[in-house]
Amino acid sequence: MIIRREQKSALAERQRRAQCDLARDYLRAELRDLVADLGDDALFEHCRESMEIGLAFGLSDHRSVVWLAAMRVLIHPRFHEHPRLRALLADPRVPPEARIDHVLAEATELDFHEAAIVGPGIPLAEP
Repeated sequence: MIIRREQKSALAERQRRAQCDLARDYLRAELRDLVADLGDDALFEHCRESMEIGLAFGLSDHRSVVWLAAMRVLIHPRFHEHPRLRALLADPRVPPEARIDHVLAEATELDFHEAAIVGPGIPLAEP
């Protein structure tokens, strides 16, 4: 059996859609109040963007997509652009499947606070 490039692409798209549907359902269940104002299409798009962000860091598993989508709701839509969090998410010494745990172990409360309050694109004050 030969699988054509178009078939692989269609299968990959179905898998991405299914992963986004699961992430959207998780956010609806666990962050109900925070995502109540978002329609299904907007929340699905949020999850798709989260998946794209994850892929840029080499993260493609369901847990990573859900975590990124949740953090973008809880912290800031661009929290991953905070310099320290970005470095932890991209750390080549840590396998992609372990990077979320790495961020949770190494990032400080201050890192997350800065990501939420200061926002990306604004230089952080020196400690």
